[in-house]
Amino acid sequence: MEDREGEEESEESEEEYVDLEEEESDCYKDSDNYDVHFEAEEEAAELKKFREARDDEQFPDEMDTPTDIAARIRFQKYRGLKSFRTSGWDPQENLPRDYARISQIKNFRMVRKSLLKQSGSDKPVSAGSHVDVYISDVPLSLKDSNSSSLAIFSLLPHEQRLSVQHVAQARHPLSTVDIKSKEHLLAQVGFRRYVVRPIFSQHTKSNKHKLERFMPVTGNFVASFYAPITLTDSPAMLFKIE
Repeated sequence: MEDREGEEESEESEEEYVDLEEEESDCYKDSDNYDVHFEAEEEAAELKKFREARDDEQFPDEMDTPTDIAARIRFQKYRGLKSFRTSGWDPQENLPRDYARISQIKNFRMVRKSLLKQSGSDKPVSAGSHVDVYISDVPLSLKDSNSSSLAIFSLLPHEQRLSVQHVAQARHPLSTVDIKSKEHLLAQVGFRRYVVRPIFSQHTKSNKHKLERFMPVTGNFVASFYAPITLTDSPAMLFKIE
């Protein structure tokens, strides 16, 4: 009995030794993969963005004067205001050229109410109701599809036009990634999904809103980007593209 117990203990120690060797080899493999996939430019860009985010968090209303370019050239697009709350600001001043190609709605609430009434969508079906939908000219390939669910949607008049969307957002508490303004993000607005480059700003009731260079960590903010017009109340979410 003693010899068998000694043999079992030796076998267990050999198995543990083998397992340790496999773990060490996996570690070496991971380190080799890191060296293979390491990109110095990407690491440098991430480090630069991290430092800029920390500086913006500690000094949100300050900006350093550049040393490689004249200040009058660097800040030529900036404009001084005596009072951010009471000073006048022309919303049509120095607009981007792309604004000449998008649609502008002067009275959004009135246009939205009128279009919903014309299309009969001013009285939507309440959640949980049973609805029978009949669709004609459905391709046979859809019948052979393995998908058990089908999303049905339609566009209201002018919802195919491009405009500027302003969506209220709040950062997820578990998100720790620094996201800079104008960074490519994936937007999910209602049933539509597209890649955007949003500009972040403070969520205030004033007629002027302060730009946020990075996505705020806490509190609500507004993300503005080019997107198709959405007349109905729709949920909006932003995702980082890996």
